[in-house]
Amino acid sequence: MESRDTQSTDSGETEQSLGFTLEPEEIDEIAEHLQGCPPCLEFIESLKTTVQMCKDIGTTERPAPLDPATHQRLLSAYQAMRSGKSPTAAKQD
Repeated sequence: MESRDTQSTDSGETEQSLGFTLEPEEIDEIAEHLQGCPPCLEFIESLKTTVQMCKDIGTTERPAPLDPATHQRLLSAYQAMRSGKSPTAAKQD
């Protein structure tokens, strides 16, 4: 398990990103859960990588929004991935 100092640093960054504060008991509960949940650990590592990649880009300009059809296709593919279906199977549903 991470030290309280590491948890505090990580939680401070998380709280700043989320816009709310976690209580120490909540931090402990999350840390305990993460010890026994490889999927959550994998998700958190992926999220950390994504956040770092966004910081590395260093731009304040936002890209133009996706057109509605592209947005729907992307959302459908994501939902299919989460449910274990292939994107083409989700399209047929």
